[in-house]
Amino acid sequence: MSMNVNVMPYLSRRNDQIGVPHLSKEIMFNIFLLLPADIIHDAIRYVSPVWFGIVNDPYFINEHLLKSSTVLFIQNEKFPEFAHSVEVRETDVKVTKIRYPFRGLVHASCDGLVLYSDLLNGYILHVANPVTKQHVRLPTLQSLNEYLIYPRICALVYAASTRDYKVVHVYQDGDWLWHCLILTLGVDDTWREIETKEAFEVKEPISVGGFVYWTSRYKDSTILVLDAETEGFHKIPRLKFGRNKRYKKYIAMGSSLSLVVARNWFLLEVWVLSKPKKGEWTRLPDIDIKGQRHIYKCIVPVDRLNTKNFAIDAFAWMKHGEVLIFSVGYSNVMHIAHNLKTGQVYSFKLDEYAPDISMNILPHIHSLVLFRSNLVTPQSFPPRCTMCRCALSSPPPQPLS
Repeated sequence: MSMNVNVMPYLSRRNDQIGVPHLSKEIMFNIFLLLPADIIHDAIRYVSPVWFGIVNDPYFINEHLLKSSTVLFIQNEKFPEFAHSVEVRETDVKVTKIRYPFRGLVHASCDGLVLYSDLLNGYILHVANPVTKQHVRLPTLQSLNEYLIYPRICALVYAASTRDYKVVHVYQDGDWLWHCLILTLGVDDTWREIETKEAFEVKEPISVGGFVYWTSRYKDSTILVLDAETEGFHKIPRLKFGRNKRYKKYIAMGSSLSLVVARNWFLLEVWVLSKPKKGEWTRLPDIDIKGQRHIYKCIVPVDRLNTKNFAIDAFAWMKHGEVLIFSVGYSNVMHIAHNLKTGQVYSFKLDEYAPDISMNILPHIHSLVLFRSNLVTPQSFPPRCTMCRCALSSPPPQPLS
């Protein structure tokens, strides 16, 4: 990837060594926040010890994470080593190949970290950051119970109070009783069982904002919520809409859980869970597709808009809730990005990266986040500058442990 932003003005050389830009650390800090995570990791951090210290500071990593936009992570389920990211821009989308050798299917993403199962053994889980290449293999699940099933029902969640990332896994034993296991990265060597008598669902949960949600439990009118900090469960009531709806879908929106309800194929209600512990929802402005038919006529044939065969399926929010991504029902490979702020709409296709029937899609963020783990070799600063191959004049600051 080429760097379009000139981040190295006024470089000077002294004693055949590369100099540091004549800009304050605060200015360089703000400039680096505008750069993609892979540029920072693959290039910026190698320029000098000063720059290395800036981009490896925990405060910078967190600020860069907050400013990073959500992308779509796309993976071919038949060939999981091939993965791409889709970035929604002002007038189009940008598809980039993810340079990481995935060993299996990705099940969850949190702050740039991904949780995936092993291709040869689904009971083996891995956590990695595709940008920094930090990786850890988790203890095997199969050793816990010979009746362990549903290895894909897992989540990755962040506990802000302790700054820990936790992996959550639920399964059923031979008596069909549910169990919940948690492993804190860098802290636990084995899985810990959390006592619960709740029934879960054979479906991957939604992890967002420090909570894990099981939204569609069988014959239950509540949503089961796991608080990552307290590791306790509580329930919140589901919103009731009667039969006057086409479908409803729970989707992560930024750091909150959202609910998109289709009253018909043209009118979408949007709700956001504003208080996860109390179960209070806030309604956002409706999305009226039929009223914006003039925008869609260049994408979806008008005759389709006037028939009952037209169907949409919302599945992801991007740009902190400004853009809604959904697929058009009459075509399994057409996706539409609708910017609710500007009203701009455009379509894109993903079938060239994976057949629609075997496509794994989930929201993701490219980040510099590092997780604690005594099983991972810490990154080290190169002994020589990659810009001019000169020896570094002073030892660089140590990276995060």
